[in-house]
Amino acid sequence: FWKIFGVAQLLPLSKLIIAAARFILLSELITKMIGRRSLGTLSALLLFASRLTPIWFFPTSGDELKLLINTFIPWSFEEIVTTRMDFLPYESFNPGFLILGSFMLLAHQAIKQDKMKLAIPVGLLAGLLIYAYPFFWIFGVMFLGGWGLVELIRRRFIWLGHLVIATLANFLVSAPFWWNQLMLKKDGLLTEM
Repeated sequence: FWKIFGVAQLLPLSKLIIAAARFILLSELITKMIGRRSLGTLSALLLFASRLTPIWFFPTSGDELKLLINTFIPWSFEEIVTTRMDFLPYESFNPGFLILGSFMLLAHQAIKQDKMKLAIPVGLLAGLLIYAYPFFWIFGVMFLGGWGLVELIRRRFIWLGHLVIATLANFLVSAPFWWNQLMLKKDGLLTEM
C-alpha cells in the first residue's frame, strides 16, 4: 500500500497539482479583473510561461530542465530526486501563491461586489500569508492599510470599521509566527529579525 500511496510517490503529483491550482487561480483572478475569460487564461499562460523562459532557453544544467519536465509529467526522470527546496527559486510553483491568490481574489470580490462580510475572511487570509512567505504578508498588510485609507478618504466609516477588524484578525493569525520569532531571538537561535 505504501509503495503506491506513500509520500515519495505523491511528491511528483503534488507539484503538478500545485502548479495547476496556481494557474487556475491566476487565470480566475485576471479574468475577474479584465472581464473576459479568454484574455484571463491567455494572460495567466503568458505570465506562467514567462517566469520559466530563462530555464527553457538557458538551462544552467540538464537537471533543471528535467526538474521542470518532472513537474508536468511526473516520473519522467526517476533519477531526479526533488525536495521542497528544489522549487523555491521557481515562484511559479510556490504553494504560498495559493494563499496570496485567494487573498487577492477575495479582496477583489469584496471591493467589486461591495460585500463587507468578506472583509474578515480577507483579513484572515492576510494573516496566513506570513506562513507562506513574509513578503506576501507585507503585501497583505500594505493592501489592507491602503484599502482602509481609501475608505477613510471616501468617508465610508462602516467599511473602515470592518477593515480595522480584518487587520486585527490578520495580526491575531500571524501572532504565533511573531511569538516564535521572538522566542528564537531570545534564545539566541535567531540573529536577525
